[in-house]
Amino acid sequence: QHKWQDQPLPDEPGEDEPYLRACAALCWLLTIPGGPMLYAGDEYGAYEASDPDDRHPFRGLAVASGAAKAGKLSGRESGLLAAVQKLGKAGATLAPLRYGGYESLGADETVMPFLRRLLSGEAAVVVAVHRGGKAESRTLDLSKLGRKSGAATEVLGLGGKLSVQGGKGALSPLPWGCAVFVVPK
Repeated sequence: QHKWQDQPLPDEPGEDEPYLRACAALCWLLTIPGGPMLYAGDEYGAYEASDPDDRHPFRGLAVASGAAKAGKLSGRESGLLAAVQKLGKAGATLAPLRYGGYESLGADETVMPFLRRLLSGEAAVVVAVHRGGKAESRTLDLSKLGRKSGAATEVLGLGGKLSVQGGKGALSPLPWGCAVFVVPK
């Protein structure tokens, strides 16, 4: 319940960009080492104003329990929630995201690629977070991995490409994208 009935509640953002930015930020948060800190509603992009409007009831309960009701979350919110659920699944199933070390692969203003790998060298994952609105490509130095050439598998289904050849990785993340690539052995 909103305490001040004479003040209207904020409307949902009328564009995709706030949700795309939230997805990029959550991709980073859920793939770096350590335990993530999320407030209830972050996973679907709850929109609120400042205090006292920052205490809305959590609308994700129906979705989290598998009993999603039409109209509970908007299409943008549902899309962000689906991406966060994929990130959570990747973190639960890919050992490098759970236990692996972190190595930067040359971050800049818009694209932040990094490597997560186990000390044994058996498994390696490249994460690419793109926080810009234009397509950009990068060449990554993956020589320390000593891997075969081939296409890396993007496990989130959110887009982007990474191919490995001669110790180099040709990275093409999607604008406002988040990608987790399993690097071929």
